[in-house]
Amino acid sequence: MESSGEYFYPEGLTINHNGHVLVCDYGTGDRPGSVKTVTADTAQILTSVTVHGLPNYFSPQDTAMADNGDYYTADDGNKCIVVSDAKSEVKQIIAMGKLEHPTGVFVDKDRNVFIADYIADCVIKCNGDGDIISSQQLSGPYSLTMNSKYQLIVSCRGDVNCIYVLDSNLEILNQFGSDHLENPCGVTVDNADNIYVADWRKIVKFDRQGEYQETVTVDGYPYYIAVFTDGRIVYSDVSDSTVKVIYK
Repeated sequence: MESSGEYFYPEGLTINHNGHVLVCDYGTGDRPGSVKTVTADTAQILTSVTVHGLPNYFSPQDTAMADNGDYYTADDGNKCIVVSDAKSEVKQIIAMGKLEHPTGVFVDKDRNVFIADYIADCVIKCNGDGDIISSQQLSGPYSLTMNSKYQLIVSCRGDVNCIYVLDSNLEILNQFGSDHLENPCGVTVDNADNIYVADWRKIVKFDRQGEYQETVTVDGYPYYIAVFTDGRIVYSDVSDSTVKVIYK
């Protein structure tokens, strides 16, 4: 799969229950962004949905899917998390007015919402009602995901380019990767909890303990990343506005 010319600025992405890729297309200064549903094999765009009725243009930076099929989208234009159902109807707005630059979002099985706020240098945890219940200061947190042990994996591109591991209460458990990462952006895990990081012109893999495994060099600038159950890696490339899949 490689789809180009159909995105303004592809950023965060995730894989839904049907095996399709959800791509956050940030948009332009005079046009709202959208979340596109794309087939993984043919790169066909099935749907393209924006959100209206908000104070500013919808500018999706990242998206995650809850177990019930709802989508949680980090909207940088409105500094909030937009919760919508499978039909793209808005159900809830979380943390409006409490975020500076939400670049990463993840929702766990209990509908707790974890947000990476890049400019505010913190990771935030909200409950299902959208109330902030805890936070952790980190330098430049950009993207986050959760492994099978309910530990949060956070990429940071601030004072130290590295990966942090936090528990579900946002206490720091581990830090690694600074000797292999230059500008870490998107982060994801596979079925075995191996960790993949989109970095400058490369994708770096660590095992579940944070031990370095390998580096895959790619053209362009991988930004956000996800892994299919069969091991294929999909990433957004902001250097040429494409979404690409690596077949391993």
